[in-house]
Amino acid sequence: MLKAALFSSEEGLKSWKQWQMGARRPLRAAAARLLPAVYINLRGLATQEPWLETAKTEYLRARYSNLLRFDDAAPVLRALSARGLDFLLLKGAALIVGHYGDPGHRPMVDLDLLVREEQAGQAIEVLGAFGYTPAAPADAPARALVHSIPLTKTGAPPLDLHWRPFELDDARAVWEDVQEARLLDLPVRLPAPADLLLHACVSGSCWDWDAQPRWILDALAVIRSSGSRLDWGRFSSRVVELGLSPGVCDSLRFLREEFGAAIPAEVLKQLTSAPASAWGRRAARARCVRPDLRGPLLTFALRLDEHRRLVRRGVGRGGLLGLMHVWRRSWGLEHLWLLPVHAVLRGGRRAWQLARHRLGA
Repeated sequence: MLKAALFSSEEGLKSWKQWQMGARRPLRAAAARLLPAVYINLRGLATQEPWLETAKTEYLRARYSNLLRFDDAAPVLRALSARGLDFLLLKGAALIVGHYGDPGHRPMVDLDLLVREEQAGQAIEVLGAFGYTPAAPADAPARALVHSIPLTKTGAPPLDLHWRPFELDDARAVWEDVQEARLLDLPVRLPAPADLLLHACVSGSCWDWDAQPRWILDALAVIRSSGSRLDWGRFSSRVVELGLSPGVCDSLRFLREEFGAAIPAEVLKQLTSAPASAWGRRAARARCVRPDLRGPLLTFALRLDEHRRLVRRGVGRGGLLGLMHVWRRSWGLEHLWLLPVHAVLRGGRRAWQLARHRLGA
């Protein structure tokens, strides 16, 4: 299906026919979200048959839903601007406005906005005036430990407010290079193509319970539409600075080998040779493994990497005690003394899960 969405002419049609041979209803959500891109790529080429009609329906559904979402968001965005708050569109909204062009090309679940971390509290107040309520604690101490918070409103689609683009980013560099665009009749700003590509590649190097292949479409949309606007030097520097070289390099290599993405060889070479500790590489490996199948070594590497990032941002304690608090929060425990008890219980359960998985394999 990905090839049907990305390759034109005969190769795309051949892939579409091959996919239909094994297609069954109901489709998984991850597959259904690719259908609009298939329709846009193959309309006028493929014959009118039931699955193409389904793809057209999903395209029209995504277009209608996204236009309604943008219309609902416009008053909120105007209010943020009137309050003097900086914001950037993120993820689906930024990709549609800056790279896809067609609102039906890329389905969205919610609208993602990035504000400056020091203005997050004010932004939540503005959203509250429109009836949006945080779905999790949103005070300053809570915001220091997470990168975003969902806000909900009765009768309206959810909105995700970010103060960092994604969990592993620190946000400061994102504001240094932005691009101007328009959402409906409203002037807005987006992250630079290099930052949007970075976000897509990080999504591709992390496990998702829904096994989202959409990151491939997102990454290729940025690469194909940006041309010389894509600053590969900035991209590489950001990846190395954030310590994400192992995972992102794998994502880029996959895009180049499987879909012919125009990724400079020197970028792959630079990321491959970038310094990375053994624990950092294990953490990258842990992110792409299903959580219930991570062994103790990968889990420890992931918590160690999270602890290191919190300390670097100045919001976490150093040393063993700080690492233990990271682990406590990841398990949702109220007290530190519960950690060893849950370690034994979870360790036994995880060993049983891994054993069953290996025996089943």
